[in-house]
Amino acid sequence: MSGVTGDGAPRRRRVKAEPAPTTPDPIEIAMEAEAAGVAPRGIAHELLANQNRLVQADLTHRVWQIASERAGFALKVLTGVAGVAVAGALAAMAWQASRSDGLVVEAFSAPPALVSRGATGEVVARGVLDRLGELDRAANSLQSVRIADAWTQDTKIEVAQTGVSLDDVQRLLRRWLGHETYLTGEVVQTATGVRITARTGVGRTVTAEGSAEQLPELARQTGEALFRQARPVQYAEFLVREGRWTEAKPLLAQVLQTSDDPLTRAAAANALGLITAYSEFRYAEGIEWFRRAAEGPNRLLGSLALQNAAGVADALGHNRESIVLTRQGLKRLGREPGAVADWYRAGFRARLAALEFDYHTAARLLRPHVGRANAGSNGTYRNTYSYYLAALHETTAARRLTATPYPLTELSSENWPVTLAIARAARAQGDAGPRILALEAFSLVQLGQPEAAREVIATTPVDCFFCAVTRAMILSRQGDTAGAEQAFRAADRLYPGQITTLLYWGRERLRRGDAQGALQIFRRAEKLAPRFADPAVWSGEALLALGDDKTAEQAFRKAEPLAPRWGRLHLKWGEALAKLGKAAEAKAQFSQAAALDLTSAERAELQAVTQKRAQ
Repeated sequence: MSGVTGDGAPRRRRVKAEPAPTTPDPIEIAMEAEAAGVAPRGIAHELLANQNRLVQADLTHRVWQIASERAGFALKVLTGVAGVAVAGALAAMAWQASRSDGLVVEAFSAPPALVSRGATGEVVARGVLDRLGELDRAANSLQSVRIADAWTQDTKIEVAQTGVSLDDVQRLLRRWLGHETYLTGEVVQTATGVRITARTGVGRTVTAEGSAEQLPELARQTGEALFRQARPVQYAEFLVREGRWTEAKPLLAQVLQTSDDPLTRAAAANALGLITAYSEFRYAEGIEWFRRAAEGPNRLLGSLALQNAAGVADALGHNRESIVLTRQGLKRLGREPGAVADWYRAGFRARLAALEFDYHTAARLLRPHVGRANAGSNGTYRNTYSYYLAALHETTAARRLTATPYPLTELSSENWPVTLAIARAARAQGDAGPRILALEAFSLVQLGQPEAAREVIATTPVDCFFCAVTRAMILSRQGDTAGAEQAFRAADRLYPGQITTLLYWGRERLRRGDAQGALQIFRRAEKLAPRFADPAVWSGEALLALGDDKTAEQAFRKAEPLAPRWGRLHLKWGEALAKLGKAAEAKAQFSQAAALDLTSAERAELQAVTQKRAQ
């Protein structure tokens, strides 16, 4: 249809366009054929195959690309982890190196003539090393020295592509960061033999010279000289334990003048305390040295120094000061870990129990540690444990522990001839301290020599409680009852509640026939020391003297768990049971007493009782 537009222009006829013919897609044809189960042929087949190869190649490329990306990420992570591990290992090595503090012996150089005879540099250095180890063990110091050689420490593990071994790295770190002292030296032939020269630094040398046959001994001499030069405090401690006091003292004084290390100065002060107190017998000055040592940075050394001070306070007869120092030592030790700390801790706790007259607990606490020496200590607790057993009246067991008679053991077992001999031997060696003088005078009193005892005790100080007790005992045995009572009261005021004072006071009253007065003293002692068997047993004896057999038997029964192997306890218990008409029980107690430790007087009493019962 034709026409015109509104503006007069002729209209154009719209014709519908037909779609252009399309060429079939070979790939689609091939896929349709594949889907219909008809194998494609010709170009369609080739196109489909090529398309598959392209898709597979693209997929493979993508998979490898993803794997490569992940592997790269993992490698980066592993590299980072390895870096952190290496850094951590180096940090650990550096920390260990910074704490290294010992003696490292390098192989000495030696002439070919000696090497051909087997005297190599390593052999000579090994002799030096052996002597250093012997001295360190003998010193038994809390600051034990690490001693090693430099020729057997190579780990043989090398860092790849560097040619550097881990041992080289560690050794370098120790030299940079540590405090090790390297000992070097050489052996040279002289006109008369050989000379060993060793050094611990520039200008610090020691020499030993002699014949070639003396080379092993020369190596030992060199080792000792090196130990003295490199570790003067530990060498001084070795001298103290060897009893070479006069050699040790100037060496320690020099350390205090030259060293600025607080730990070294504290160790030197502790050793000087031992020399001052136990060699020169200047006890008060010794305590001051120990107090200085206790202010050092090491807990173990500080507690050891306070333990030493407590022992010296005992020697002065200052019981209260000894208790205070012992408590301070335990507090100074705190919760310090390790076997050495446990050893000291057991000693402190046992000592505190003993100072409170609980010997049963003291023995139980110390028993697992007896016989095992520990660093810093010259003992093995044998003497102390022996004393605790003697205080429990287990005399035979106590004496088995010590090679020679121990003063406190013999005092507790009332072996007066032996205590007198011990005291006089100590005085002959120069120890005229208050405790030794009081021990001698007290033994003389018990042996019936009060006048001789008075001469010995005259020079002792008034603030020594055992000296005060001895003065009271002398007056009592001389028949001065009023003077003795006054002296016992003075001793009691000096150290209120000191059980030793009360026991001997009560026993002197009982000996004079004042059983009621004795019972008052013993009952007071029982309240102050409820874990101590002696006050209860002596109360029982006072009650027997007063005719109160039933209460006496109860007192003995009460004391038995605290000192189960005390022969006198079972003897007197049997006596109380016999008076109560309990013959079978009495016989059992007498039999038990016969199997335990008794003094000669007690055994004679038991024999008399047994004979009387047999009649």
